[in-house]
Amino acid sequence: MDGIVLHRPRDIHDLAPLRKSGIRVTSASRTLLDVAALAPHALSSVVERMLLSGNTSRHRLKAAVALHSKQGRTGIGAMRELLAGWPYSDRPADSVLELRMDKLLAEHLLPSHQTQIQEGPFRIDFGWPEWKVAGELDGWGKFDMLEQFERLTARDRYLQLHGWIVLHFTWRDVQHRPRYVIRELRSALNARGWR
Repeated sequence: MDGIVLHRPRDIHDLAPLRKSGIRVTSASRTLLDVAALAPHALSSVVERMLLSGNTSRHRLKAAVALHSKQGRTGIGAMRELLAGWPYSDRPADSVLELRMDKLLAEHLLPSHQTQIQEGPFRIDFGWPEWKVAGELDGWGKFDMLEQFERLTARDRYLQLHGWIVLHFTWRDVQHRPRYVIRELRSALNARGWR
């Protein structure tokens, strides 16, 4: 069969199959260790998808590394490297865009941020409550209905009336204009007394 690679792991820990939609599969954390061994270049993207689906977490991945660590086990080094530089918030993200923003912020010398911040009746994608700087990540999906658009503008008005600076960024901003994003966030934080 063309395009199919048979993987026969020598590491027998955590191989008891689970059932997902009637199909026998290994646990998400075990699967990610196997991805780290076979395709380390794809590990970050696959971890992002598993985080979004709620199938894994930093804690579960650390436990998997501890269980499977032994001399000669491929993939452990790649997973340890990813965990050492963990760029994601420990709170579950709602989108790949949120995960990418976490990575971008981790790469620059900004203060530690929070995600999914509850402020009054509204939730903020990410920000710095200490300085009342909020960041919103806007994808097309947020604006597919007038009701959603009106709720988002009501949230911005509420936050602004309560002293927040609200900055909006798109996928294109985060992926293709990262310096612009960081410059805008630094300006807002500096205006609020950071540094």
